[in-house]
Amino acid sequence: MTTMNISRQNIAGVCNLKCNLVFSYPTSNCTASNYGNSINLTYENGSTPPVKYNNIDYNVQDVVIATPSRHLYNGEEVAGEVYINHVSTTGAPALVICIPIMEGSISNRMLEDIILQVSTGAANAGENTVVKTDYNLTNIVPVKPFFNYNSSNTEWVVYGMSESIKLISTTITTLKGLVTPLGPIIDGSKLYVNTTGPNKSNNDGQIYIDCQPTGSSEETTTVEDDKSATADVSFSLNDILTNPIFVYLLGGIIFFAIILGFKAILGAATGTFKMPSFKGKPN
Repeated sequence: MTTMNISRQNIAGVCNLKCNLVFSYPTSNCTASNYGNSINLTYENGSTPPVKYNNIDYNVQDVVIATPSRHLYNGEEVAGEVYINHVSTTGAPALVICIPIMEGSISNRMLEDIILQVSTGAANAGENTVVKTDYNLTNIVPVKPFFNYNSSNTEWVVYGMSESIKLISTTITTLKGLVTPLGPIIDGSKLYVNTTGPNKSNNDGQIYIDCQPTGSSEETTTVEDDKSATADVSFSLNDILTNPIFVYLLGGIIFFAIILGFKAILGAATGTFKMPSFKGKPN
């Protein structure tokens, strides 16, 4: 097995209806601990579980920041990753939401605050500090398409590079100076994609089912999912304009308009033109 590569070239199927994610994270206090190979953050869940995955409630266990990334993205490492570790309320498999970190011209304010405050308050392994920032995971979890795989009794939700958290280069350098690498995730699990992304509410009324195929072959599941994905993401204005039924209807309307216009011109010249009546015959 090799390092898990998050790439569209590796997608085995689509799980729009089979890996549903819904979240409503509250704002929380935050204590950051330097573990030497990661920065670990506490999180307060509130009175109700903030996440529902496949109709199972999950609480946040902790949040981990690591550098460089443990996954590959299109075959390459990126600057780092954020892992939001969740535990279910029913004993179901753990859930990890992973968002890559990449360099950008403007930093994500929350993550930059955390890294800079750790650099001054918990720069060495074993130290911790209270972080003051607008600490809400909604600030970093995208409402965008995501990848999914199952490994070692853990469900992984991984976002692609286009949904990465951005940090300026100096903040990434600071992060790399705080922790050492965790090491890659070695896995050969099949990769799925949810093309619709999560919702930000626990009251959406949807039905959630397990992401992995059950009671059917992988080939059958992939075909069914691919059809669903086509309906979800490929129906566009261009599809309407090139649909044969639409073309025939449009042609008929244009033809009728031409005939009506011709009669109007002829009627105007002779004084006999009348608009056609579409009323039914009298009883």
